[in-house]
Parts: sequence; structure tokens; C-alpha cells
Amino acid sequence: MAAPQSRLIFICSKCGGKKSYPFRLFPSQIKCDECGGVMNPETQAEKPLGAGNSQSGPIKSPLPLPAKNGNLPLLPSAMMFQKVLEKNNFAIVAGVMLVGFGVCMVGIMVFVGIVNRPDNKQPGNQAEEKNIIDKIRIESERSALAKARKTKNDEIERIAMVEAEKRAESNRKVIVEKEKTEKAESKRKEIEEKAKEAQGKNPKNYGYDRFDPIVELVDNHAFSATKEHEKDIETLASYLGVFGKKYSPANEYLQVRAIYSWITHNIKYDLAALVDGVTRENDAVQVFKSRKAVCHGQAVLFKAFCDELKIKCHVVNGPVKQRFIEDGKLVEHAWNAVEIHGKRHLLDCTWGCMVDNEKNAVNFRKYSTNDFYFLTPPELLILNHFTRDPDWQLLKTPKTLEQFVKEPNYLDKNNGWNNEPLMNGVPLGVIADFVQKNSIDDLVLTYSVFCPIQVLEMPLYGKLEINRKYKFAFKVPANFRMDVKMGESISQPMIKDKEGNYVAEISLDKVAPVRIVLWDKENKFKGSSTFAFYNYVEKDSD
Repeated sequence: MAAPQSRLIFICSKCGGKKSYPFRLFPSQIKCDECGGVMNPETQAEKPLGAGNSQSGPIKSPLPLPAKNGNLPLLPSAMMFQKVLEKNNFAIVAGVMLVGFGVCMVGIMVFVGIVNRPDNKQPGNQAEEKNIIDKIRIESERSALAKARKTKNDEIERIAMVEAEKRAESNRKVIVEKEKTEKAESKRKEIEEKAKEAQGKNPKNYGYDRFDPIVELVDNHAFSATKEHEKDIETLASYLGVFGKKYSPANEYLQVRAIYSWITHNIKYDLAALVDGVTRENDAVQVFKSRKAVCHGQAVLFKAFCDELKIKCHVVNGPVKQRFIEDGKLVEHAWNAVEIHGKRHLLDCTWGCMVDNEKNAVNFRKYSTNDFYFLTPPELLILNHFTRDPDWQLLKTPKTLEQFVKEPNYLDKNNGWNNEPLMNGVPLGVIADFVQKNSIDDLVLTYSVFCPIQVLEMPLYGKLEINRKYKFAFKVPANFRMDVKMGESISQPMIKDKEGNYVAEISLDKVAPVRIVLWDKENKFKGSSTFAFYNYVEKDSD
């Protein structure tokens, strides 16, 4: 039994007549049989009878409503299917649609599968992808290469900078050494000129005059020694003795002076060995290399230089008096005796390179040249240096150890090296004569000051008399000046003479303390310092 078909009702637009057609089997345009008017489908269609539903009623049309002109707007495909349906070929159409749908799905699946298969990609896409990968790889390699080159360049630049700094430092050292050598050469030429002027002098008469201009030139010559000159003891001894060899016969005094000046400026006292009680090797070569030694090592080195210059020298040993030793105990010491032009002299390089400061401790020693211990008169050196061998005391009447112990250390009176500054400023021969005629207690009290002072004229006697004129004359560096202070309030500035020396003449109307005061013009040493003190009276302590 065939399935019942749904029917669609059409209504005439003129007379309202009705006409029924099976669903989808109506012509494209229906006219009314009675009036010939155009018939349009109703919105509701009749349900066919016998479809399992006893009720009959309209159903919704699956087709769009016709336009106002009565024409049904159909798509071309719908019209094609409508004609097929009019010929009752619905089954064929349905089959064709299903086959077409299946073919389309299969085509889509095949297309997607072919596109996504990696081995079936198009050659153009593969080449483009390979180019992209190659570009990425090349850029990565270039970046890594650039980074490596930059790191290498930075390292090369760093090494170049280090090498440049080394070359600059080396060049600087060469320039400094060259300037030092040129300066030393210039000084040597100046020394040679001075030496020619001094040819007429008798070298033996140089004696104790350490302020002679030639002595100053010899000191500068010793201070100008370079590393080439200081290669070994033999080379340095030849350099130090070259100026004395300008004379015929050789001036042994100037050679000894050059040796003394070099040692006192270059060999430091080995305080660690003294304080810790360490015994070090006192070989001359070892002392020369280390540049430090105790007294015996310095004395041995001095003798080694003299041996190279064929100058007779002896190392003297014995006890000495030192103020930093408690309870006045004696300590063993070493110094030198040297023969200059047939006459023996005494000197102490160790004490010549040290000056004690205010503090009473050995580790507060200051290193500076002290000319008092260069060719010190035996009458003065015996005050704090004693040797058990009377031949090396160089005294007309040698002293015993008992006499040496009982006599006070005049060089250390009033808790300081108070007579040494004066002895540095006055020829030692003059002081030796004064001590022999008077007493060392009669010497004016003197103190260490900021700078070296050359005493041209001053009374050595420490007590100044009333109504008597006293003259003073000093030579000091340019940035210092000197005054005379009498009593507590009177101060008389010294005046400069034509030669630039500070001079003054005073007379006392009553007994009063008199101080010779050194002033620092630039105030680097914060004020003044007393050099000499006359009419000193020690105050009694309670």
C-alpha cells in the first residue's frame, strides 16, 4: 500500500475558490477554473486521511510564501528538483543526492589526507620550508660566530691594554732612570769643576770642616748612585771613590766621606733583630743585599768598602752608653777606626744614621744622618763609646772601664741628645778644643730642630754675662728664619746680611734665659723650635 501524500490547498485571489494538489506536485502557476484568477497556496495544508491520525487539519508548508504578485520565489536548483518531482522521479533524485554527498565527503577526506601527508607535500612548499630552516640556522651560526668574535676581540683588547700598560710602566721606569742618570752625570760634572778649583788645597786640612762645599758635593755624589752602580760592593766602591781619585795622591778623606754618606742613607738598623734577640749573619755581602743590619754588620760593610779602595780600616768593639737602656746598663756595640792620610780617626755608621726622638724607646728611632759620628774626636766619642783595647781609644791617656762607667754620659744630659745638634753645626775640632780647655758641662744646651743649622758664630759657653756683647750668625734653609728671645717677653728678630745669613748682636742688663729660636715661615712644622738655650737653670722637682 502506497504511503498517503500530503496535499496543499490553493485559494483564488479573485473568487476565493479552492483547489487541492499533492505536496510538491503542483505546477509552477495555478489558475482558478471558475474565474481564471491566480491561485495562491494557503499557509496551512490538509493532512491526508489514513495517516494514522483521524483528525484532519492544516499543516505548515515547508515552502516560502509567494510574493504579492502570486509568483513563488524558487531557486534554480529547487525548480530543477520540482520538475523532476512533477515527473514522479523523487527516488532517483534522492539517490543522486546521496551519491553526490558521499562523493563529496570522500573527496574532502582524500584531499585532507593528501595535504597532511609529509611525503606528499608539494615541492615548492618543501623548498620554501627548507629555505626558512636554512636561514634560521645560518642566522644562528652568524650570531654565535659574531659573539665568539666579540669575545675574542674583547680578550685581545684586554691583553693589548695590559701589554700597553706594561710598556708604559717600563718606559716610565726607563725615563725616570734616565733622568736620574742625567742628574747624577750633571752633578758629577759639577763636582769635577769644583774639584779642579780645589786642586790647590791640601786634602789633609779638610779635617772636621763638614760644611766645606766640596764635602756637600761628595754627599750628593754618594746619594746619586744608580742600580748599575749598586750592582755589587766592588762596583759601588769604585763609584764612591771616583771623586777622591781626582786628586794625586787620592783624597782618602773624601772617599771615606762618600762611603759614610752612602751607608747612613741606605742601610737601616735591624730593629727586629735587636728587639727579638735574633742573631743574623753579619757578612758584608749579605748586609749589602738586604740593606739592613745591626751595628756589627754595618761596621763590617764599611770595612769592605775601604778594603776595595785600599784604605786601612778596623772594626772596633766595646760597650756603649745608651739612654734607652734601663738602669744605665752597658751594651756591646761596634764601630770603625779608619786611617786617612796616615792619621787614625773614629766613626760610627750605626749611630750616624739614627736620631732618637722624644720617646724613650728603641722602636721609635728615626733614621737621618747624624754627622756627629763622622770622624768624631776621640775626646768626645769616649763619653759614650768605650773599647777595652786602649790603642783604639786614640787618646793620649786611655781610660779604664771603671772610669768610663763612673763618668756621666754628657751627651745624654737632660734626657736628650742635647749636645749633638750643636756639634752638628760647629766644626768638631772647635768643640774638642773647648771640651779640653773647659768642661762639657760648660757647653750651651742645644736641641734637635726642623732643619740643619750651620753655626757661623755663637758663644759655646752656656752662661752669658751681664753688660757684654755677644754675636750670633747662622745659615739656615730659605724657608726658615731665626730670632733671639731674652727672658719671657723680649724677642729680637735676627736680620739677614748680604750673604743671606741670619745675624744678631745682644747685650744683657740682667741675668735672664736666652733662647735662639728657629721659625718655619711656611708653618709646616707648626710654629717655632728652640735651638740653643743659655743661662739654663734646672728647676728642682718636689
